[in-house]
Amino acid sequence: MDGNLLPNPKVRLARWFSSVRGVSFLQSKWTRGFVVGLILGVASWGLWTLAPEDEPEFLERFRGGTLVIAGGGDLPSIVQRRFWELAGGKKGRLVIIPAYEATPADIARLKAEWKDWQFRSVKILQATEREQAENPDFATPISKADAVWLSGGEQSWLAQLYAETPVETQLQALLDRGGLIGGTSAGASIMTRVMIEEGQRTAKLNRGLDLLKDSVVDQHFFQRNRPQRLIGAVKGQPNLMGFGVDEGTALVVQVPQGRLGVIGKSYVMACFSEEHDEHTRFEILKPGDMTNMDRLRRPEKLID
Repeated sequence: MDGNLLPNPKVRLARWFSSVRGVSFLQSKWTRGFVVGLILGVASWGLWTLAPEDEPEFLERFRGGTLVIAGGGDLPSIVQRRFWELAGGKKGRLVIIPAYEATPADIARLKAEWKDWQFRSVKILQATEREQAENPDFATPISKADAVWLSGGEQSWLAQLYAETPVETQLQALLDRGGLIGGTSAGASIMTRVMIEEGQRTAKLNRGLDLLKDSVVDQHFFQRNRPQRLIGAVKGQPNLMGFGVDEGTALVVQVPQGRLGVIGKSYVMACFSEEHDEHTRFEILKPGDMTNMDRLRRPEKLID
């Protein structure tokens, strides 16, 4: 198996509860409240037990066509370092796409966030209107990049400017040629075609960038108590896998193989609706866990 998934008893308890027959998050507000509270407790209680990762194994497993999906908040150095390493280190050429209308001061700050990591080059790509993004020449810097970083801000801003434009096409081509795309907060939500745009307990959905197929991402997940929002987004859509990424944490996805890993300080929740069933199943992934899409959908294969 890819790593030792869910060895912690606290995490196993959350997994066991999710699989009990007859539990429906969206049918009972009391059940929903209890389970969400349980998940939040697991996330906060288990932070001090996190084990270090096997660096050579991690880098070997996640080279080529990879997404780094960060949940927002302060970005830990481990997430930045992994991104830098997967981008090619000092040889990597980075393009940053802001998720808002960035001023010169904002652009300087965005570049400064990566100043401790010596990329070969760092460029900002920003459109001020959709017509600009629809010009194929505008996306040329992505075609020459090794990695792209999508900043925090507003995912609706990114979607309005770049969805279904040459920018999206070039981002998909970057993954196809083995490149790297990362993003945090809004930059994480935008990575899927079905995108959570806003909403407190009920998600308002829109179209994002189709980088991670058949998935939907939510961010600031446990910190802002968003399990109900994500569960509602996947309910009744058994083809859709939901990923809730907490702050200070990143889900790393090697896209061609569907391989998943978690790095950072907190947890990722993966959830989906069972086919021909109203119930929603979830799995909690902690830093250091590695698995893949197929194993998430087949609980008997989670642990060898």
